[in-house]
Amino acid sequence: MMTIGGFWMKKRVFGLDLVRFLAIILVVMVHSFLHSGFNDASVDGLEMYLLLFCRCLSHCGVLLFILLTGYLNCEKKLDKKYFFSIIPVLTTYLVVSIITAITRKFIFHDNVNVFHLVGGIFNFSTIPYGWYVEMYIGLFFFIPFLNILYKNIPTKKDKQTFLIILFLFSSFFPTLTKAFIAGHSLNLFPDYWNMLYPFLLYFMGCYIKEYQITIPKVLNFILIILILFLNSFLLYFYLHGSSISTLLLSENYIFSIIQAILIFLFCYNIKTYSKTLYYSVRFFSKVSFSIYLISYCFDEFFYNHLHLFYGQTHHYLLCTFLLTPIVFLLSSFAAGIIDYFVKSLFQFFSKLVDVRRKITKERHPYD
Repeated sequence: MMTIGGFWMKKRVFGLDLVRFLAIILVVMVHSFLHSGFNDASVDGLEMYLLLFCRCLSHCGVLLFILLTGYLNCEKKLDKKYFFSIIPVLTTYLVVSIITAITRKFIFHDNVNVFHLVGGIFNFSTIPYGWYVEMYIGLFFFIPFLNILYKNIPTKKDKQTFLIILFLFSSFFPTLTKAFIAGHSLNLFPDYWNMLYPFLLYFMGCYIKEYQITIPKVLNFILIILILFLNSFLLYFYLHGSSISTLLLSENYIFSIIQAILIFLFCYNIKTYSKTLYYSVRFFSKVSFSIYLISYCFDEFFYNHLHLFYGQTHHYLLCTFLLTPIVFLLSSFAAGIIDYFVKSLFQFFSKLVDVRRKITKERHPYD
């Protein structure tokens, strides 16, 4: 998936590519739970606990992309060049939307008219995963102003206080209000600001970049595993006998936020001396946005069009660990072609502009 400032980067850092690579795998995995019927299955038994563990892990994929956006863009300033940099992202979105619309209409035979599909490109519904693009566009235009705000917080302690307040109001309090006891929701804390979580993660990425926060790798790994076990155990205990759909987890869920930050800190400064690993991770990282968008077509094909494993509880593990890699690899192959096409398109128009400039100079030699 795209992270602002990470599109077609010439100078790449392995640790940051690794974050993006893991994030897109987790996003594809979380969609497998959505399409396989797992969310409607009764939570009971060891298999369901293992799946719930994976579900908790996969839920922080999108959050990693937003953290990465903050890390890469904390120096961006308000200028014309910055605003033009969103054009490749929008072009890729448009190309994949057209592919998805054609696929939905003529291969999956969705009961939707052409006008609905075309209109869906602009309201981000033609690709049902388009909500992230909608959020991203707004974040993109906020970034120069967010950077001004962040840089004018005078001290490290003040920045920590700011992040804590953002965490409380965008994640901690809203998560508490989702707790249920005897069928009654606990609305004891303000949860009005729950949609501020992209700002929390963006500023957290800025903070990590500025102070190069590190945790010893062994301790960091242990913390990730402990948080995952705690999260999955609490959910299993709470949901036992019911389905996860009774407690819809949003991206601002407290455990997901903490997991994403810990995974980012574990990966972002990792280095490798293996060229094979470096170039493999770099490829998947570069096409992650296209993978995210085009993966809907492959999800739709395998899970809904073929009805593979749908609603069969004893096949959920097989579904997660077999179809997720298949969807990921097929989406990566398609994404490579899409990104090559979009890049070629930009090169073609760049040449046209250069030719036009040369012609203009010949006509006006004194300009």
